[in-house]
Parts: sequence; C-alpha cells; structure tokens
Amino acid sequence: MTTAGADTLAATGLQLSVVALSQCVALALITIERFPPVKAYLAALALATTALLPAGAGAAHADAVAGPPVITIPAGQTRCPDGYVCLFRDYEFQGGGYGVAAGHSIGFLGQVGFNDQMSSWANDSGRRYCWYVDANYAGDRHVMENRYRVNVLPQENDQASSLRPC
Repeated sequence: MTTAGADTLAATGLQLSVVALSQCVALALITIERFPPVKAYLAALALATTALLPAGAGAAHADAVAGPPVITIPAGQTRCPDGYVCLFRDYEFQGGGYGVAAGHSIGFLGQVGFNDQMSSWANDSGRRYCWYVDANYAGDRHVMENRYRVNVLPQENDQASSLRPC
C-alpha cells in the first residue's frame, strides 16, 4: 500500500470513529430529553466532535459549506450566513436559533435542543430545504425556497422537528 493510500485509510478510520461517536451522542440526547442540563452538555459535545474530522470529511455534496455543519445563531443576530439555512426561535428572525450548512440534515432537532421551537426561518444555503413536523422527516413537509425569509403561519409555529434538503 502506498503512503497516500495509508493516509487515506487512516483518515477514513478517524472519520468513521468520530461519526460513530457523534451518532451515539445524538441517540443519548433523544433518550434524555427530560434532563436539559445534561442534554445541553451532550449537544455541545456532539458539535465539538465534528471539529475532529479532517478537512472535507463528511462533505457528502459538492455544494456543502466548508464551515461547521451546525452553527448557533445568538439572540440579536437576525442575518443568516451565506451557505446556511437558519431556524429562529421567535418571529422576525429574533430569539437566536441554529444554522445548518448546505447539504446537511438534522433528523431530530432535539439533537441541538431546538425541537418544536421554530417561529421563523431564512434560507441562504443555495438550495431548497424542507422542514417536517415530525422527527426523521415524517409528517407534514414545508418547503423552504432558497433566498426566502419567512415567519411561519400561527398553526405552524413551534412545530419543526426535522430538516433536510428537498
């Protein structure tokens, strides 16, 4: 085996180990939904493990953003960064929230402590996204066109449970 081949194999092994760790942490988050302090700690740990991936690892799509797959939007920031689809806690893009990099999905928004909390969204990802009322992309599907900024309808408020490109 060549040196380049060995390096690729080692990087792939590291990537698989980190992805497996992230998935274990995500399952733990689902299990401990009733314990907010532990849940917040594990959510931070799950996001931190993505920093261990080699550059470009896990980028399943050619248009995936080079930054982290999920970012926190602090309260007071109403702009969604280019390359992300952003979910906001309150109407008018207020209250903070999360941004998901283009090409990435979240099967259960509870993984980042944001299940059933979205009141507005902005899509600057460069692609069409959909949010769903149930985990794992089930239930009613709501289209999020690229370059749109939307306050959800009152009956849709605090209903989002999963998100993916569509």
